[in-house]
Amino acid sequence: MLRRLIALCERDGILLRCWPFDGLTVSSKNYENAHVLVEAYPSALRAASVARSDSADALCTVEALRMADAEGRLGALLDVTGIAERLQAAVRFEGWIVGQEI
Repeated sequence: MLRRLIALCERDGILLRCWPFDGLTVSSKNYENAHVLVEAYPSALRAASVARSDSADALCTVEALRMADAEGRLGALLDVTGIAERLQAAVRFEGWIVGQEI
């Protein structure tokens, strides 16, 4: 599905970036005017009272990120520049889960 999404975006001229692969902070120039893919961990975001399902995971993830954006916290969640320099290459290769502590 990701390959299909990437191909569709390329075909339609939609700038697509993937955090943190394209830069350790979403505020870097690499992300300007782009749609940004991120990895989230729904179980860390879903309320215990919500039954686990693909649709519940998707909804709680989107809602948590929307709220973080509305509250001005999203940029900080998408910034791992504070990680130890010796780990930065690994993070740019392996990725990072949004909101996980450094």
